[in-house]
Amino acid sequence: MRTLVAFPCPNGVTMRNSRWMFAVGLAAVSLVDGCSSASGEAPSGNDGSSDGGTVDAGSGGNPEGGSVGSPEGGSGGNPEGGSGGNPEGGSGVTGGDPGNGGSQTGGNGGVGGTGGPSNPPSVCSEDPLGATCGEGMVCDAAKQCVSGCFIDGAVFLRDASNPFRACEYCGSSDTNEWALLPLGATCGAGRVCNDSHACVQGCWVGETVHETTFSPSRLLFVIDRSGSMNCNAPPTQTSNQCEATCAKIDNKLPSKWETMRRVVEDVWKEMQGLDAVPAVGVSFFSTDDQCGLPDEPVVLVSSLEDSTHLNALVAAMAGVKPKGATPIVGSLMRAYSYLQGSTTIKGNEFVVLLTDGAESCDEDYKPKLLQKVGDAATLGIKTFVLGVPGSEVERSFLSKIAFAGQTARAPSCNHTSSAADVGDCHMDMSLPGMVYASELKENLRRMIAVAGLCGE
Repeated sequence: MRTLVAFPCPNGVTMRNSRWMFAVGLAAVSLVDGCSSASGEAPSGNDGSSDGGTVDAGSGGNPEGGSVGSPEGGSGGNPEGGSGGNPEGGSGVTGGDPGNGGSQTGGNGGVGGTGGPSNPPSVCSEDPLGATCGEGMVCDAAKQCVSGCFIDGAVFLRDASNPFRACEYCGSSDTNEWALLPLGATCGAGRVCNDSHACVQGCWVGETVHETTFSPSRLLFVIDRSGSMNCNAPPTQTSNQCEATCAKIDNKLPSKWETMRRVVEDVWKEMQGLDAVPAVGVSFFSTDDQCGLPDEPVVLVSSLEDSTHLNALVAAMAGVKPKGATPIVGSLMRAYSYLQGSTTIKGNEFVVLLTDGAESCDEDYKPKLLQKVGDAATLGIKTFVLGVPGSEVERSFLSKIAFAGQTARAPSCNHTSSAADVGDCHMDMSLPGMVYASELKENLRRMIAVAGLCGE
C-alpha cells in the first residue's frame, strides 16, 4: 500500500503522494574520480562566479548509503527445500529463492547417497506463465518467480502502472487484479488521480483534486555525472563500497546513473502531454572528469513540443560516462548566468539540481553560492534540489540551497543545522528504506506540477 503525505504547492496548493522528504548531498572528494579519500591537488576551476578562479580540493567522502542485499533476497536453493542425492542419503541443499540481490547459499551435499539432482529445478520450471509461486509472486516468461501481477495475459512487476489507466498499479494482494492509487496521488508529470480514478492535470488542494491549466515554464536540469554515479543504489551497495571502487558490485542491477537516465527521460516524455509544454535544457558536471564547468548547457533550453529537441536531450543523457568530481557551486553559477541571459522562451524559470554528492571543488564558496541562489530566486529563477542516494552526508548545505531557492518543502523545514547530515528542505532519496527509482520519478512529477503552477 502506498502511503500519502502532503506536498506544498504555491498559494496553499498541495500535491499528495508517497513518501515526501527533501535532501541532497555527498561527501567531498579530493581526487578527480570522486571516489578516493587520498589527498591531491585540485585543478583550476570556479571561484564562485561564472568567470573561473581557484578550486580547493575536498576530502574523501561516502558516495552512497544503504545495506547490501535486496529486501527480497533469501537463501539459495529450491524454495520448497529438498534433499541432495538419494533421498536416503542425508541432508542436501535447502533454502528459498535467491530473489533480487539475495545470496545463494545452501547446506552440505547428501551424505552416503547416490543419484538425484544436485541442482533442484526452479519453482516455476513446470508452471505456466503467470502462475502463483508465492505470496504476491508470479512466474515470468523466464521461469523466474518474481514479485508482481499477472493481468490480461501479461506479467507486470510490483508497483508497475497499468499502461492504459495510470491510476491503477500492480500492488494488490490479488496478483490478478490492479490496485488503485489513492485520491490525489501523482500519476504523471503534473498529474493526479481524481475520484473517478482518472489521471488528470492538476493539484491536490484542501483534500480535493483541482484540475488546472499550467503556466509555461523553463527548466534547466543540472545533473551530476561524477564517478560515484557508477555505483549501484542502496540496498545493493553501501557508501563505503562505492567510495572504494566507484563501480557496481552487481552488474546485473542498474547503476545510479542508469536509473537516473531512464527516469528523467520518462518524465521528459510525460511533460509533452501537458497543456503548456515546458521548455527544458540539460547541463552536466564536471565537464573534464575533474572540476571543469560547463560554459553553457549541453542542450540549450527549448520547448519539448519539438520532438527533435527531446531526441537531443535523450542523446545527451546516453552519451554520458560518469567520472570526475562534484563542482556544484560553479555549475549552479553558470546555470543562473545562462537563464538570466536567455530571452528566447518566456515562462517561469527553474534550475533543477540532481546530485549524489557534496561540493568537492569550491568548498570555500558555499556561502557565496547561497547568496546567489537567493538573488536568482528574487529575479524569478528558483532552484529545486534532488538528492540521489549517497547525498546524505551533506544534507545541511543542500537543504539550504532549496530553502534559498524558494522550493523548500515547508516554511518550517530544517535549513539552519550546523550538522552536515541534517536538513530536510530538499528532495531526499537517501533515507533508509526508500526505493531510488520510484522516489526519483515521483519527486520529479511533483516538481513539474509546482513549476507549472507558479505565477508569471
